[in-house]
Amino acid sequence: MIITIDGPAGAGKSTLALKLAEKLNFKFFNSGMLFRAYTFALKDCNVLSMSKSDIEKAFNEANILIKHKNNNQVVFMKNKDITDFCYTNDIGILTAKNSNIENFYLAVNSKLIEAVKSGNYVLEGRGLGSFVFKNAELKIYLDCDVKIRAERRYEQLKLKDNKIKFNKVYKDVVKRDSIDKNRKLANLVIPNGALYIDSKNMNVDETLNFILEKINNINEIIGTINSNRN
Repeated sequence: MIITIDGPAGAGKSTLALKLAEKLNFKFFNSGMLFRAYTFALKDCNVLSMSKSDIEKAFNEANILIKHKNNNQVVFMKNKDITDFCYTNDIGILTAKNSNIENFYLAVNSKLIEAVKSGNYVLEGRGLGSFVFKNAELKIYLDCDVKIRAERRYEQLKLKDNKIKFNKVYKDVVKRDSIDKNRKLANLVIPNGALYIDSKNMNVDETLNFILEKINNINEIIGTINSNRN
């Protein structure tokens, strides 16, 4: 079973997806991390000029591996932990640009589909419910005011760089929104049939409970899973 959570950067998708996965005993997958990992792997390349086969070859040579530790994702490239590098602001901006390049976008999504082909997953990212997993059993769109999202992102980045300025983070989030909403491939939209949630006035636990209420109860999902297994 697949549950997707789409929405803009900093809306709280990762935290919510992780809690929902734990509640349902599903696996958690941050699709954006996969895009960041392959962007990092190709950071010194002119991705726009690369053919599909060139990108696929570079992906295979990078030997990206995502491991789950306590339902958190740890990213390895050629057996080296690159998780912290993937979370930098520069890689985030470059990832948004690369995701608008068709060959890169489709190649990463092929890796994503392969990674979750078996088992039950809560996936978070952008373009999941609207493009990659249109037939997901449950699609969620998590939204929030841009200033609040920038504040959340700023607090995250401060843990790794205490010199970072809020104004820069705010401008980067606004820029990221513009790129995601206007990109040619799977631009940021509310998926058809998605449950829309504005988390501006809700903390993560309140948002989680809201989702579970809309689902009706966990047993309904578990029942669906068991029926599919039989």
